[in-house]
Amino acid sequence: MKQGKLIRRAVSVALAGCMMFTLSAPALAASTDDLLQQSTAAKSAVSVLDEENGMTEETAYQMDLNNGNQVGNKVVQNFGIYVDDKPVTSENYQNLKSGRIVYDPEQKTLTAANRIKNLLKIRAPKTDVILNGGIGRGDLTIGQQDDPSVVGADDVTVTSDQYATIDGWAYINCTGKVNISSDEDMAVNGNLNIYDSSEVILSADSSAVTGSANITSNGDVTIESTDGRAAQELTINKAQNVTITISDAERAVSEDTKITASSTVILKNNAQGGRVGTVDFTQADGKAYVYYISDEPDAKLIDLRIHPLAEAAESSYLRIEPRETTYSITVANGTAQVGDDTTGQITTAFEGEKVTVKANAPTDEDAAKGVKFHHWKVEEGNISVDPTAGSLGSATEAGTEEISFDMPKGNVKLTAVYSIPASVLRNTVTVEGGKAKSTLGEGSGISAEIGTKVEISADTEEHPDKVFVKWEIVYPENFPENVPEELQLKLEEPNRAKTTFEMPAYPVKLIAHWSAIDPDESLDPGAGYDASSAAGGAIAAVAVGGAAIWGGYEITTRVILHNLLPEGAAIPANRGQLALLVWNTAGRPEPAGAPAFVDVTDPDTAKAAQWCTEQGIMDAKGDRFEPEGWTPKFKVIEVWNKAFPKQ
Repeated sequence: MKQGKLIRRAVSVALAGCMMFTLSAPALAASTDDLLQQSTAAKSAVSVLDEENGMTEETAYQMDLNNGNQVGNKVVQNFGIYVDDKPVTSENYQNLKSGRIVYDPEQKTLTAANRIKNLLKIRAPKTDVILNGGIGRGDLTIGQQDDPSVVGADDVTVTSDQYATIDGWAYINCTGKVNISSDEDMAVNGNLNIYDSSEVILSADSSAVTGSANITSNGDVTIESTDGRAAQELTINKAQNVTITISDAERAVSEDTKITASSTVILKNNAQGGRVGTVDFTQADGKAYVYYISDEPDAKLIDLRIHPLAEAAESSYLRIEPRETTYSITVANGTAQVGDDTTGQITTAFEGEKVTVKANAPTDEDAAKGVKFHHWKVEEGNISVDPTAGSLGSATEAGTEEISFDMPKGNVKLTAVYSIPASVLRNTVTVEGGKAKSTLGEGSGISAEIGTKVEISADTEEHPDKVFVKWEIVYPENFPENVPEELQLKLEEPNRAKTTFEMPAYPVKLIAHWSAIDPDESLDPGAGYDASSAAGGAIAAVAVGGAAIWGGYEITTRVILHNLLPEGAAIPANRGQLALLVWNTAGRPEPAGAPAFVDVTDPDTAKAAQWCTEQGIMDAKGDRFEPEGWTPKFKVIEVWNKAFPKQ
C-alpha cells in the first residue's frame, strides 16, 4: 500500500515538471500533441496505480466531490473530525498529535495508546474516543467549551493506571457513554463538565473529582472512589439511576450536592464512621419519593412528609426511590398513625409504609357498663391487612386495641367493634293484665336478656266474663311516631292470650285487651282500649314516665343507626351534620334554589340544608337552619327513613 502511494507521488511530480518547461512559439505548436500524449499517459499510470491500491478514478472523483481535497491529481479524504482544531484526513489519520493518536475509519475510533501530556481538543461526532493513559497537565475538550450543543464524540473512555486520569479540566459532550477511571489516583484533578451522555462512570482510587462536577446524562450515573469523596461540588442535572459509592472519613458528598433523577439514587460511604452528607434531591417531573437509610432487606421506608431528607445526612447509607401513589386510611372509632408522625394530619400512606391503628377508649358511661373493645373489622373491598404487631381479631375472637401493619397497595378502612357484657344486654318487660316469664324471672315486671325468648300470658282468671282480643305494644315515648320495621317488636301470635317474642334492646311494655262475651256489652273503659278507633285497630299509647325505664334507648338507636346509615358513617350529632350526610348519600344533588340560610357558612352544608328543606326531609325556621342544633338519635332515624324509605 505504501509503495503504491510513493509511485503515485513520483509520477505526479514528473508530470508537473514536464508541464513547467518553457517552450518557444514554433516549438509549442509542434509539441502540443506530444504534451497531451504525455499527460494522458501519466494520468493512465496514476489510474492504474489507484486501481492497484483499491481506488478507481471514479472513486477518487467522488471523494473529491464529497469530502476530499485534490492536490494536483491526488485526492485527500477529509473524515469530518478534528483533533486540536485540525481536520483528520486520509493523509494524517495515522499520525495525529505527533503520532500519539490514530484514527480508524472502519471502526470509527480515535485512540491514544499512551498518556498525552498537554491539552487535547477533539470534535468527532459518531466516533468513539479512547484515551489510554489519560491526559497529563492539560485540559480535555470533547466537543466545544463555549458551545455545549456541539457533539464531540459517541463513547468516551479515558483510563490511567498510574496517575490522575485527567490532570486538568474536562469538557465533554457526547451521545454515548463516558467512562473516566484511574486505578491509582483521581479520575479528574480539576473540574468536570459533561454536557450530555447516555451513561457516566467515574471511578478512582482517590477522590473522583477534586473540583466541581457538573453532569447531565440520559442514563445512569455511577461514581466510585476507594479513598476520597465524589467531588467538592457535585451537580447531576439529569439522570435515571444514580449510584455513588465512596470511602471518606468525613462524608461521601459535599454540602453543595444537587441531584435530579427519575429512578433510584443510592449514596454509600464505606469508611468507618463516614456519612453520606447532605443532598438536595429532586425527583424528575416533581414526583413524590421515599427513602431508606439501611440496605437491609427488611429496612422500612421513611416518609419525606414526616422526616425531611436532610435527616439522612448523618447516615452511612441512603437510598431514594420514586413512589407516586399514596393510599387512604379511614378508621371508625379509632385513630391511625402513619410512621412515627405525631401531628395526626397524615391520612394517607405509601405502599409498604408502617401504619399503627388504635381503638378509641369507651366513654366513662360505657366503660361503667362493661363495654370494651373486641375486634377490628376490615371494611374496604378485598384489601388484605396483615398486622406486623397485634391482632385484628374477628366476631368470634378478640383482637388487640392497637395493631401495626405495612400499608397494602390499596385504600384501607377499619372499624373498631366493641363488646357489651351479657349483664348489660338486658332490659325490662312490663305487662298490664298479665305476666311475663324470662330466664331471669317471672311476673308483671321482670328483666330479660336481649335476644332471649320471653313468654307472656294474659290473666284470663281475672276476666272470666271476657274474651282476650289482642296485645297492645307500647314503645318508649322518645321513639319515632312511625317505628321502623327493623325496630318493631314481633309477637309470635299477637292475638293469642299466650305468646312469645324475642327480647329487643329496649324496654317492652305490653297491655292485654279484652272484649265482653256479650257482643252488645260495652268494653271495659279501664282496660286501656280506645273504642273510638276499634275499626282501625288503633290503640292509644299509655305514657309511662321515668328515664330509667327507657335506659336501653341509647343502645337501641346505636344498633339501628349502625344498620341504617352508610357503612363507616359517624352518627350525626347536629342538624348540619345530618343534612350533609343525607345530601352526600343522595348523590349531592343541586337544590332548586340558591342556599339562603344566614347561619350556614360552609358551602356544602348550605347546599345540603337547602336541598333537605326543599324535599321536606328537614324543617327550618325562616332564614335560619340552626346547623349546630342538637339532633337526638331517634330524630336521625326519622329523617333518614323519610329521605330513603325502604322499598
